[in-house]
Amino acid sequence: MLRIAKVLVALISLFNFCNYSYAQSSCEEVTTASLQRLAPLLEKNDFSQIESIITTLESVCGKSEFTSRLQLMRQLILKEDTQQELAAYLEKHYDEILARRYDNAAEKNYATIYAKDKESFHFIPLNHPVDSLIRLKATALLNSPSYTLSEQEEAISLLFADDIDAFYIQLNRQPKQKPALQSHQELELNKNGIGFALYAGAFGTLGKNSTFSTSPSFGVSLMSPLANPFVFELALKFRLNTNDNYFEFNDNGVIKDVNSSSSFFFGGTAGYKVMDNGPWIILPKVGAGLGFINTGLSETTFYDGDYYDEGNGSSGIQYNNANTFHTFIGVALMRHVKGRKFIGLEAGYHYIPYNWDKDLITHIQPRYWSLELFLKL
Repeated sequence: MLRIAKVLVALISLFNFCNYSYAQSSCEEVTTASLQRLAPLLEKNDFSQIESIITTLESVCGKSEFTSRLQLMRQLILKEDTQQELAAYLEKHYDEILARRYDNAAEKNYATIYAKDKESFHFIPLNHPVDSLIRLKATALLNSPSYTLSEQEEAISLLFADDIDAFYIQLNRQPKQKPALQSHQELELNKNGIGFALYAGAFGTLGKNSTFSTSPSFGVSLMSPLANPFVFELALKFRLNTNDNYFEFNDNGVIKDVNSSSSFFFGGTAGYKVMDNGPWIILPKVGAGLGFINTGLSETTFYDGDYYDEGNGSSGIQYNNANTFHTFIGVALMRHVKGRKFIGLEAGYHYIPYNWDKDLITHIQPRYWSLELFLKL
């Protein structure tokens, strides 16, 4: 008897699952077909057919933020009574759903966000033309002298026009806090994708250095996704050599006193996340690349001709800089700000043996420190 009961429960569960899957599939199909018809109908303000589409969508998929938004837009333009529909829209907190939709649509990876959870978006792709048309019509309503809107109607039009802050101010409402799980999922999605980082800070010497003093530094890097345990960067950084002293440099056999205006680094770094609790990330990193002091010295080289033989051959400029190998070890602390943006602080130790370059005569000590703020975009 117990075994029969278990079989019956399993069959009922299977039946319910099949019904749910079928309903979900039917809703997606009906929504897709409806969206294809809606865009041209909205452009022509053909609201009689739009109302029949709303009825069809609600009979198959149930009432949703989208169908309520369409209905309110129809009623507003036709100057019908909106009180009941508007009250239901606000009572069900559809404004929160639409605000999240706008936030997700503003992300660079909005197509991926939609594909991962189509049902939560009622099978309406993010940044669909119908959304844009509703926004345009709401904006037109707000600016039209032919319409006199009530306070709530004006507020809902502001919401539909994507002026969300003005909507909440006008109705004196506070947006609901996002569920912790949803906020965490959105944050993790924002860690995907390659980004750029902008750096600014200070670069100084460790120990006695008669050539360079503490100087401002700047840089830009291409950064791999923060979602991965290993994070890589390809970076170009430079420092302005302020209050530095002259040094001797062998410029093709001629010893010259040089006062450098800038120094550069081009190379890569690799980091491993030792902590990632969501908004906070700690990333120790190592790096290596080419470092050089800009001397301002150069020479013109002629090829397949000579100086006096104009029209024949070619020439090029060769810069005589103090080149070396630049190594780095450091740690970055970063905090999520909004969307894909992170702000951070990076401290590092640099070993730059400039005197590897045989043309650099003055000894320049190789140990340096850096402290930089950065913004990851």
